[in-house]
Amino acid sequence: MRTLEGTLHGSSSRSSSQSAASYPSPRLSVMDPPPAAPLPKLRRINRSETYSRWVKLLLCDIAASLRVIPEYAPRSTFFLHGHPVRWVHVVGTVTRVNEYEKRVVFTIDDGSGQTMDAVAQRSEMKTSIPKMHSIIKARGQLELVHGAFQMQIKELGTGLTLDDQAQFWVQAAESHERLLKQKDDHNVKHVKRQKQGKRKERSEKQQRPSEPS
Repeated sequence: MRTLEGTLHGSSSRSSSQSAASYPSPRLSVMDPPPAAPLPKLRRINRSETYSRWVKLLLCDIAASLRVIPEYAPRSTFFLHGHPVRWVHVVGTVTRVNEYEKRVVFTIDDGSGQTMDAVAQRSEMKTSIPKMHSIIKARGQLELVHGAFQMQIKELGTGLTLDDQAQFWVQAAESHERLLKQKDDHNVKHVKRQKQGKRKERSEKQQRPSEPS
């Protein structure tokens, strides 16, 4: 989420009110929040193209665009513009390595302004532990840990170059843009069903014979 914050210093209350009056007020009301999107159904989620494949994303898009629905967070399922996402593919630089007895925790920085911890189980690692400041490719399952996204690594690739990372940036941006342009099938169908139901109800009322007086 990107926000802009401005601070005015050394101005009187009169000048502040005059400055504020020169700009139109946004038509927002804290009393009228936008209606929540309908809760997706599991059978529809399972059929989605993004549910069972690796989704290439930048870390800033994971942090800012993924929607968390409490009913689905325990299933490690999150939503990007209405599309369910469980498995992600990221490329970035290792900025921290914490080694434990059974696991290794990497902090990945992909240059987008966000970082994410990625956990690899030692028993499942097929490569050596990446060195600091090396570029890696990580594929894994997203989890929400203490309010922040974390990845459980399933595949780990090392030895990538800056050219590889730049190429991934383009691919991740294209992937996000494509999903953004696609309509949220669930919400669209939900609205259509609501409209069809209302039309059917009105039609039945019109065709219903009037009660005898």
